[in-house]
Amino acid sequence: GDWYDIVQKNGHFVQGVMSDWALMLHNTEPKLEDIATHRPMLESNALFLNGKKQWFDDYLTHEDKTGEYWSADHYKSARNAHKKAAMPVLMTGAWHDFFFDGQLKVFKELPRHDESLLVIRNGLHMSDSWASFKSVAHIQVTTSVQWLDRHLKGKVVSELPVTGYLLQDNVNNDYQHMEVWPRQNSMKTFYLGELAEALSCDGGSILAAKTINSGSVSYIYDPENPVPSRGGANNFSQGVVEQGSDLCARSDVLSFESAKISEDLTISGSIKIAINVASDAQDSAFSVKFQEKLAGGRILNIRDDITSLSFRNDALSRQNYEASSTVEVVFNLTPIKWTLQSGSTLRLDISSSNYPFYNVHPNVTQNWSTLEKGFSAKQTLFSGELTI
Repeated sequence: GDWYDIVQKNGHFVQGVMSDWALMLHNTEPKLEDIATHRPMLESNALFLNGKKQWFDDYLTHEDKTGEYWSADHYKSARNAHKKAAMPVLMTGAWHDFFFDGQLKVFKELPRHDESLLVIRNGLHMSDSWASFKSVAHIQVTTSVQWLDRHLKGKVVSELPVTGYLLQDNVNNDYQHMEVWPRQNSMKTFYLGELAEALSCDGGSILAAKTINSGSVSYIYDPENPVPSRGGANNFSQGVVEQGSDLCARSDVLSFESAKISEDLTISGSIKIAINVASDAQDSAFSVKFQEKLAGGRILNIRDDITSLSFRNDALSRQNYEASSTVEVVFNLTPIKWTLQSGSTLRLDISSSNYPFYNVHPNVTQNWSTLEKGFSAKQTLFSGELTI
């Protein structure tokens, strides 16, 4: 995919990928927490990467995709290279691999898309959680060999599909073949209610019908005390993990829960979250985490996202934000196939940080990596809705 989207996420540096990768690349002893906590982070390069690396500084300081740095010929060439592929393509990925969103976009743009196959397994970039070795070996090795037999030798050696999508399910690990994915099937919109109660775990509601005069709720976001990262795609080691009840108990996390679902329900495609918010800072951040709370009480993360107000709504360059003004912030989460189990509930957490996988926003407009500390901000949520 587009390398910019791996480095920068809506005005945030993807530390869980880029900092960790830099440390592995230069075979250093420090860990992600060491480089992520150093302030200003622009100095961390020389301290933790066995000497100053200009490419790392460039990644930290170039937030604007439309700027000269990301418009260089080599980045333009790389982001468009797949459009010249003159042959069918077999791609393999994972639901919680940080490359997956880019892979999905690239796959759809292949010149011979209709003859190509994308296999999507469970797990993340560097591990295969929830999938046995036998399952992974079969789908990624056996399928690859048989797909190559089909295209290079003209042989059909099994009933495995050679085009479209093979999607692994999170519950039973079975694979489903679909010629087109995501399909434009039925969509369902839910609405956030009981906002004032959302400062306690599952205190707010995810409702099937919009409420009138639901009020608002505020919290203080302190960049010196960010919400810890727990699971997600933008890292090398976590993926889907138990969320526990400590994060939603924080005073800077808003927590919402739906009624229990009566039978298994599969989400297959996009998840859109739209919230109307304000901050008393000149710039700030909002984060979301979409989850399933199982009947036994376990909470699993499905998708998450983060954005600064200045890069809200997929902006490619910095936008103006007037402190205390209300704006709509839309998160288009990476598509997923996920089966919610009977007796489960939907959960949504809203906050302003997800650290150290993303940098802590300092609540000012300057580039965060040049600052020694940030400033606290009052964040207010007025309404919100989820479309799945």
